Amino acid sequence: MEGVNQVDLAGQDISILAVDDVSNCRLILDRVLKKQCGYKNVTIVGDPKEALELIHKKQFDLILCDLMMPGIDGIGVVQQVRKIPNYAKVPFVMMSSAEDLDSNYRCLLAGADHYILKPLQASQLKNLYIYLWRKNVDAVKDKEMSTMREENEKLKSQFSEAVETPINVITKTISSISQKDLSPDVQSALGVIIKSLGSSNLYRPAFSKILEQSDITLDSTTKRWLSQELRYDIEAEEGAPRPTEAGFTWPQVKTGEHSEALRSWEFDCLGYSPDDLLPLIEEMFSDFNLFDVFAINIEKFRKFLLLVRDSYKKNNPYHNFKHAFDVTQAAYLFLTRSEAAQYLNNLEILSLLISALGHDLKHPGLNNTYLVVTGDQYALTYNDKSVLENMHATTLFEIIRSPGCEILSGMKELEYRDFRKMSINLILSTDMACHGEHIARFQSVIPTFSREKAEHRELLCSLIMKASDISNPARSALVSRFWSDLIQEEFWQQGDVERRKGLKISPFMDRQNPQVASMSIGFIDFFVLKLFTEVGKVLPNTEEIIKRLNETRERWVKIKEEEEKQKSAEKK
Repeated sequence: MEGVNQVDLAGQDISILAVDDVSNCRLILDRVLKKQCGYKNVTIVGDPKEALELIHKKQFDLILCDLMMPGIDGIGVVQQVRKIPNYAKVPFVMMSSAEDLDSNYRCLLAGADHYILKPLQASQLKNLYIYLWRKNVDAVKDKEMSTMREENEKLKSQFSEAVETPINVITKTISSISQKDLSPDVQSALGVIIKSLGSSNLYRPAFSKILEQSDITLDSTTKRWLSQELRYDIEAEEGAPRPTEAGFTWPQVKTGEHSEALRSWEFDCLGYSPDDLLPLIEEMFSDFNLFDVFAINIEKFRKFLLLVRDSYKKNNPYHNFKHAFDVTQAAYLFLTRSEAAQYLNNLEILSLLISALGHDLKHPGLNNTYLVVTGDQYALTYNDKSVLENMHATTLFEIIRSPGCEILSGMKELEYRDFRKMSINLILSTDMACHGEHIARFQSVIPTFSREKAEHRELLCSLIMKASDISNPARSALVSRFWSDLIQEEFWQQGDVERRKGLKISPFMDRQNPQVASMSIGFIDFFVLKLFTEVGKVLPNTEEIIKRLNETRERWVKIKEEEEKQKSAEKK
């Protein structure tokens, strides 16, 4: 690739500095790097101060550093290294025997590029430099990037066409006709037809179409993954939820110092402990004056938050309480930064925020397909339909009914029923099997979207919920990558279970065949970008988010290109 310095893929010309204060670890480093991996130019020291002196005197291509060292630890070393201009982009890999996510994250936040566990093995280090070298591939020619964007736009266009054909076109046409001067009976009949068309079964041929198009290059794993994700035939819910039209109120949004920090896509909940996040949730609710509007007892609300926090599995790499907060804060961003609150009433805002908090309660770290295939009790309970999502909704209302957590006790009966219908449907909407249905239904109302129409508001809430749930690629580069690592680790853990049980390993869940870049690109292309684009047709201030999504995609494309070059080099 033009504009990028070439390196010897075999590693002979790579200058490596390794720092570890333990003598036995230095011996292992020497053996693995030189003898097993074939690196020729390796310097190994035990004193971090000596390492920093060498770094100032000599240019190294790669730095390996132990995390826990006396005097200056690994984080101190990487922070000082990043202050040296010619080391701003030198790959820095942290080594540690601590297998905890907080240590991993602190290292990445300080400036490290990768985190590997001891004891070291040749498989970890053999192609490590090539894996990290992708950060030097920023000098891609403008023509190549332009071509990439054009291909991406073509893919999005084809996806849009696939979703809209043929049912959504019919729905739009009928919706347009219904706006004309027709009798109430005819308008009512047309409304019934539109609702009848709102089934995910009717959209399935469109997804088959996009998977089969010859000019879209998809590997077999991605095709199998998409087919699996969209395999459920979820019937459209009868009797869509209707907010209480009599006497509902519109929100008054407050502004505070902390609120402004929360109103940024740069906010990073991974840097907080679960306990530190609890008052921030309270602040989001207070921002819309929800405690006063619905007479929510603050002590009951705090007990509710504690029970929600404790109902998420701490050992899940991804589906834990921090993910629940992340989704809630993303929904809060849509309400404030993208001004969705101007279209919604207070009951809808309350339902959206509480549903976001509880949308993955008791998640087992395994997906719907696994639960159905293995005949899990959850699958039996919910008849193989949106298994996890039904369980999450059930758990949420069990918590709301728990002693001391009755946060909705101040509601009138009809108001509570509307809240419950909305919350259940919002949580069910996070099932990716009905992704196309929700987008197509929303597309049909975009031309005539009105705050005064309850159905339009409900569809907007559903898309905000869905977009918030898959919003990780909209975060900063470092935070987005860390979330990606977390979900990939959870996928691999399911793959490990499937391997032990002799089951067919699910797409992208085979730890022995990592395809992180392919999964990330496919996820952004087929789910995230289209969803955010449609939301942006109604809500303002979404351009920067969509730009961030495209930037995230381009980073993954470059990573995939380098991985493919590496594999080709290994075959030679």
